[in-house]
Amino acid sequence: MAENRPLPRNRVKTRTGCLRCKQRRIKCDETHPHCNQCKRRAYDCPGYQRPLEWSSKYEVAANNDAAARKDARSKPTINAGTPDLTVNTISPILSPSASVPGSTPQHLPMTTGLAEQDASHYTASPDASFPEFEFNNISPPQYEQISSSFLGSVQLPDVFNTNLGEWADLTVSLPLPLEDQDTRISRYYFFKVCRINSCFDSGTNPMRVQIHDQMAFSGLIYHCVLSMSAAHEGSIGSTALTYRSKAVTCLKSELTRLKEETDSEKPLGSTDLSSALLGCILLGMTDAWHRPSNLGITHLHGARCLFKRWISTTGTNDGAVTASPRDFLIGIMVYWESLASFFTDQSLDAIAYLYAFCEEGISIGTRIHPNPWAGICTPLFVYLAKAGTLARQRSLAKNLSNLTAGPSATSIQTQLIAELTGHARQTETALLQYEIPAEDRIRETADHLTPISHLQKMAQIYRLAALLEIYRNFPSLLRTESNTTPGSTTQSQELERPLENSSSKDKLLTLATAILTLIMGLPRTSGVNCVMTIPLIIAGSTLQPVTPTFVGARKAEKESGRKDSYQLETETATAWNTLASEILSISAQEETRLYWRDLVRERLRAVHSYVGLASVLRALDILENVWARSDFQAIATDGEAVLEFVQWTEVMVGEKLETVLG
Repeated sequence: MAENRPLPRNRVKTRTGCLRCKQRRIKCDETHPHCNQCKRRAYDCPGYQRPLEWSSKYEVAANNDAAARKDARSKPTINAGTPDLTVNTISPILSPSASVPGSTPQHLPMTTGLAEQDASHYTASPDASFPEFEFNNISPPQYEQISSSFLGSVQLPDVFNTNLGEWADLTVSLPLPLEDQDTRISRYYFFKVCRINSCFDSGTNPMRVQIHDQMAFSGLIYHCVLSMSAAHEGSIGSTALTYRSKAVTCLKSELTRLKEETDSEKPLGSTDLSSALLGCILLGMTDAWHRPSNLGITHLHGARCLFKRWISTTGTNDGAVTASPRDFLIGIMVYWESLASFFTDQSLDAIAYLYAFCEEGISIGTRIHPNPWAGICTPLFVYLAKAGTLARQRSLAKNLSNLTAGPSATSIQTQLIAELTGHARQTETALLQYEIPAEDRIRETADHLTPISHLQKMAQIYRLAALLEIYRNFPSLLRTESNTTPGSTTQSQELERPLENSSSKDKLLTLATAILTLIMGLPRTSGVNCVMTIPLIIAGSTLQPVTPTFVGARKAEKESGRKDSYQLETETATAWNTLASEILSISAQEETRLYWRDLVRERLRAVHSYVGLASVLRALDILENVWARSDFQAIATDGEAVLEFVQWTEVMVGEKLETVLG
């Protein structure tokens, strides 16, 4: 009998090494990326990643009960078969009373029918038109049956009517069943992205309800949701771009199919067009989520064509299409156009198709469905799109003299500016006549964090922001009416209209601080904060150094030895008329200006923390550059010279900071 040889003392057991060496029971040298043992025998080295094991060792019950922890530790360990399998421990944003994670109807496709939706399950129909999905051996009738039975057991008010302090933290680990990557990312959309991608969030939010419904049958919407969710999560590397590529492929296939049906003179269904339109909008609006410098211009042109075709198919809102989906698509398209008007050079003809929606829904008795992007003021975003387009055209006209010289260039420039001023006056009149809808006409948001009053304040902010953008680019609109000739008014009439005869810059600064006052009055928890980036840029960029009119006039009179004209008229002028110019000049004081700048910085950082997108920080970069240029201009220019406002759109283009802001 052979004598057993003792093991050498320097031999140490190890649990590391590649899986193949472990199976062969040999020592692995653990060379990266592949061990030499496998290389010498021409084996495919599987690597050193340890297989995932599901363990209940660290699970802790919510009530810290010792018996519950003992039961949790007694659960058997599950060994996953593939090393790539991951387990997500992100908890849903639900009420503490909701005991089942993902129990809202919006999460249904990701928990009951769309697991493992990878390339092997993603095929095309024989005619290479619309991508088909395989729902993990669940046929459509079965899927609908499961959906209906599941929806019946969910009480939406119990899920959404919670205080902010009761919302679960996304970083808290809760036991969840094993799930694939697609399910985890789609669940992240409904738990996190949907809330920050809407100005209100509840069971009536179309970004939840309608996208949830379309994800079940539209590969385009499904991959768009995964793309934006993965891009916002930011921790999965190239996964977001992979989903985006699939979404673009689906969009191309969908557009090809729609074109073939158009060529064959088949009637196009509004559902197919709306799905393609929504996918195109989502791809364009989330381009900046992947890279902040992306603009999504290509998708904007495609969305315009689809939108015009969809409107011609659906016609007027006569019941053929329910009000909510129709208003939803109109609102998000108008919102996108208003943003695009600031970072692209386009003519007024490009957005002329939106003018028809300014008067829609104005009739008495019609109820307004709040839009997740445009709120209750869709017409205001049409006017804002015109204001942004006019601002960009005004900058181009101003630079025309730098490109060409001569009397012809000056004549063309004067004619172009006069034409743009006429359009600006029409937009100003429409904004001044716009009335914010009354509360009884607005459908409830079902979100106690964003009541109807917040949507009304949002409309007021955007109305003033659009006016401020127009007045800053066309300051002549703030002066005496065009039918009033200079010198036709007496001194008493001049004093009785101090708002018309004060410095235009004083008025602009006062209007800017009024907008910022409204924004600062909104709670930090309000959902409308996610759409406050553009108003913050417009108002913040106006905080530039100017000489207060009242202080300058009083100083000039004192130095010249003349009597104070304000004191000569005290017997006929009211107290307000006497103080109006002085009140307007307060906003132009340096201390006031620096104070509001700090508040704008702080608010934009708060919006960035709430939304989690880099494009918000690019907005702050734009403002910092505007303030730096205006301060340097004030120092380098003679004190008696008239300072022009530094336009934030010009700074954005010059510093290459264009992006989808909002």
